[in-house]
Amino acid sequence: MLPTRIKTGQVLNMSFEPHNLKPRRRGKKEKNRKMAEDTLYLQLHKLSSVEQILDQILTTLWKTRRSGLRPPDKSRFQSLLSLPSLPDLDPVLACLRLLIRKSVHENFNGDELLKLFPPDLSLDLQSLLVLLLQKYQSQWKEELAKEQ
Repeated sequence: MLPTRIKTGQVLNMSFEPHNLKPRRRGKKEKNRKMAEDTLYLQLHKLSSVEQILDQILTTLWKTRRSGLRPPDKSRFQSLLSLPSLPDLDPVLACLRLLIRKSVHENFNGDELLKLFPPDLSLDLQSLLVLLLQKYQSQWKEELAKEQ
């Protein structure tokens, strides 16, 4: 169809596209999820001061994956991370839980995990996170298999 003129002199472009086709949105949704995850991974910077107890944090998160952290654990982790309030802790915990899920459920290896980290995250912290996630990966997978 040719462009149609309306009274104000504007042109309406008429197309031949079928009206029953829905636009593909899967790519946009995946892109938004990826952007949200990337933002979440920035929370890893808050862990740089607690490299010594990261093992304990990860194991506690694994043990409480179904029930969630108890308030005393949350308060302790907030204090250890020197965060001003409990709501500041939630994104950090969500990030770590996401890393645990990717390690256990999606079988991410060290190289794949490293790609998730912010580029300016210290190499020591990157190495420690990968080491700990790999250390517990098989144990956590076995626990999941027993539960099913």
